[in-house]
Amino acid sequence: ADKYDFNGQPVPNATSGPGFGCLQVHDAKTKAPVLCFNHFNNAVVPCDVGIGKSPVDHPDWTHRRNARAYKARRISVWVKRAPAARENGLQDESVEENVTSHD
Repeated sequence: ADKYDFNGQPVPNATSGPGFGCLQVHDAKTKAPVLCFNHFNNAVVPCDVGIGKSPVDHPDWTHRRNARAYKARRISVWVKRAPAARENGLQDESVEENVTSHD
C-alpha cells in the first residue's frame, strides 16, 4: 500500500471539502519527517500531530487523528538563515525571519 510521506502532492478536485490541510517539516537530506501537523481543515475530525516518524502507518502521521491525546498544544517556531542553504540547493530568500508562537 502507498504511504504518505516526503513527496506528497495536493489532490486536485478533492471530494473532502476545502482540502486536507497540512504543514510538514522534513529533513531535506534523509526525507524523514521532523514535525507534522495534518488535517487542520476539518472542525469535526481531530488533527494528525507528530514529531519524528510515525511508528505505524504513514511516516508523516497522516490519518492518525491523535491531536486530542495532547494535553498541551503550543508550538514556537524559530528560524535562522543557514549559511549552507545555497549549497544544499535551497533558496534562502524564502526563509522567513519572523518568529511566531501560537497557543
